[in-house]
Amino acid sequence: MHEICKHEMNLALFFARNKFISIFANYVDLWKDMAFLLTNLINILVVVSYSQGDSNNHPNNLIHDRFWSPHLGNNMDISVE
Repeated sequence: MHEICKHEMNLALFFARNKFISIFANYVDLWKDMAFLLTNLINILVVVSYSQGDSNNHPNNLIHDRFWSPHLGNNMDISVE
């Protein structure tokens, strides 16, 4: 028990001296939430970036346009039926 208290005291002193590092150690839930939100944002950008372009519905052109010339949502027609 004495060693645990001593270790916690050393950690408290270390984080008191190093404010920048303490930001990462003290706000773990905040960093997890921010990582989750940024991951969702990146995934949304990836999904929106794949458009059909001017492929004239030819299968080879569709695949080429979707992979090699993303448009980030230009000319998007989203409908819910």
